[in-house]
Amino acid sequence: MSSSPQSKASSSDGYTTAFPHQDISASLQEAQKAMVRLITSVFYNTYSFDDARVRLADIRTNRPSDIASDQFSSEESTAGTSVMLDLNNNGDALLITCEHVVTAPDTIISYFDGDDLPANTFIKSISIKRSQSNLIFIPGQLSTFEVIASNSLTDIALLKTNINREARKEYQPLPFSMGRSDRLQLGSFLYILGYPKGFPMITRGVVSTKGLPPHRFFIIDALFNPGISGGLVISSNDNFNNFEWVGLARSATASREQVLVPSPNSEDENKNILRPYRNQIYIDQKHRISYGITQAVPIDEIRSFIDENRGLIRRHGFNY
Repeated sequence: MSSSPQSKASSSDGYTTAFPHQDISASLQEAQKAMVRLITSVFYNTYSFDDARVRLADIRTNRPSDIASDQFSSEESTAGTSVMLDLNNNGDALLITCEHVVTAPDTIISYFDGDDLPANTFIKSISIKRSQSNLIFIPGQLSTFEVIASNSLTDIALLKTNINREARKEYQPLPFSMGRSDRLQLGSFLYILGYPKGFPMITRGVVSTKGLPPHRFFIIDALFNPGISGGLVISSNDNFNNFEWVGLARSATASREQVLVPSPNSEDENKNILRPYRNQIYIDQKHRISYGITQAVPIDEIRSFIDENRGLIRRHGFNY
């Protein structure tokens, strides 16, 4: 059976590589109403050991506080963006974001290393998660959210929260339909919406890789700042008359470097910064982001994830 010219065109057309030639502000405003800001805070108890003699078995058979050389509490916070997919009559909202924004390891272990030491044997420090706080930020409301499904391989998570009656006037589910990853082409023009550094922002970029299997992400040259993870990626294949949802902003490439920092328990960490610091010092890791190189989760991965969890979505009261 032959297909019509119209179906041939729709299946082969790629997302446009041109800049918009008309005002598309109204479409971006509609997309912005589906953006919800997130922050996840994880609280750890950390125990450090001066000598290379403590093994994991020692941690399991003793209280870490009894054998540690030092201990302190710390907080790790991750900001991100989510996209509202559905909103039911009870005010419950279904959100989607990147998995790494809303999850954190229960235990973090660092080991002593050296030529005369076996690898991954003697513990230098261990951080044990004490609690986690999941919050959404919308005008007039600060509330919690629940992670109802996640996949670390594809870096996708579904969330559930409640939007109060007043906030429902400002927020709405995403009005755009899902697109197709095979329509992404080199140079396809995209818009990315999210909350980098906590600010509602829109940036743009072009596609450098398609993100088709076996790859689980595609590369765009959009600016990336912490907080935009989980942000909406949209494009058009009809000269910007309409938009389609084509992905989620995921991460930027980054390098790590070790730096010396004051003791986490130091009360005068930010005081007297012109005077020599004489207390105990620690090694910490800092990330240097390569701005302008952004990875995005392709829409085909998102569609598969939602299909796999369709029954779960219904059980939570959504019809998306």
